[in-house]
Amino acid sequence: EAASLAPEVSDINNALINLTKIKNACCLRTFEGHNKYVNDIAITPDDKYFISASSDDTLKIWDINSGACLRTFVGHKDSIYAIAITLDGKYVVSGSDDNTLKLWDIDSEDCLRTFVGHKGWVNSVVITRDGQHIISGSSDKTLKLWDLNTRECLRTFVGHKEWVKAVDITWSIGSVNITTSKQYPFIV
Repeated sequence: EAASLAPEVSDINNALINLTKIKNACCLRTFEGHNKYVNDIAITPDDKYFISASSDDTLKIWDINSGACLRTFVGHKDSIYAIAITLDGKYVVSGSDDNTLKLWDIDSEDCLRTFVGHKGWVNSVVITRDGQHIISGSSDKTLKLWDLNTRECLRTFVGHKEWVKAVDITWSIGSVNITTSKQYPFIV
């Protein structure tokens, strides 16, 4: 049956993650391991694992069935706000308060690349379906399009008057980036 992962709202420091059954809102399992806020989660394409991003500057990969924390990714120098997993489930990209994005190998925990260019924290990230590009949104009021392999920033999109809160891509009508900020939705 389908399950939803959500940060625990009743915990005093919001460092717990609950696995909740959608049908009856029953908590099936609590995942403990972070010592600060959990800011984002992403489920792997095979639905066996999920990765959490935290204000404790780490990513953790969890086994959904056993509840075990399998690996901890260390390398950011500040809170991690956003993550996205490639469609093949091999890599995760993280965006942080240290103004960088990092590409991680999920199996080895290795940081393969660091993307530098934002002048504010990175709080949203999406990977294109072909796995070749990253789009990031930041408190610097910009979106950036990155080449995943070369780390090159291919384009910077400006126009938001506030920090970019979320970014996503719609596949049904082509390569359209949909973003939102405090002020209004914005389509690129």
